[in-house]
Amino acid sequence: GNVRYHELNLAKLTKAELLAGLREMDDFSEPCLCLIDEVDAKPEGVWPYEVLLPCLDASVERNARFVFVMAGSSGSSIGEMKQRIASRPKGTDMLSRIPGSNEYQIPAMGVGDRVLVVLSQFLQAGREAGKEVQSVEKLGLYFVAATPRLANARQLPEFAVRAVDRMPPGEDRIKYDHLFGAGDPENKTFWAQSSTVAGDLVNRYLAVRD
Repeated sequence: GNVRYHELNLAKLTKAELLAGLREMDDFSEPCLCLIDEVDAKPEGVWPYEVLLPCLDASVERNARFVFVMAGSSGSSIGEMKQRIASRPKGTDMLSRIPGSNEYQIPAMGVGDRVLVVLSQFLQAGREAGKEVQSVEKLGLYFVAATPRLANARQLPEFAVRAVDRMPPGEDRIKYDHLFGAGDPENKTFWAQSSTVAGDLVNRYLAVRD
């Protein structure tokens, strides 16, 4: 049968908002996969794990069909992240609910990963904006691959949304220029620096589709 996906970002939610998001799951008729993103956020807060614990126990105590995936990014390893969580109120209790065999560390994105993720984000941003993205200028993809600040996957969704917003009405291609705001000096600087090695990528496009 169908599985409902539910996402809650701890870094963006107040205590009341987190409670409301968790209670919403009780109304789902189908099983639910819930992502608790940035579970290591709000280190100064005493409430996050107190709020989460009853829901983590719901499948045992009241046969709720919930599966939780908790993702975080603090520390240099999963061990260091767990140490930080354990030092917080109820952190050790929360960690005790997670089987060791269910712990995974995702390596940093490579260049190919980054390009695939941004292409996916361009398509998604286009759908949400009511624009059909059919192709992306290859110089733009080279910029994404070569720019260190875009190595963080969290930077890419907003980057893609802004690029799609800059597409004029009727345009179905994301051009290199759409990656920059008006007057952004990084546009000309990168173009000048890369023209000798990537000049043949200008005005050449990669077709994309879902």
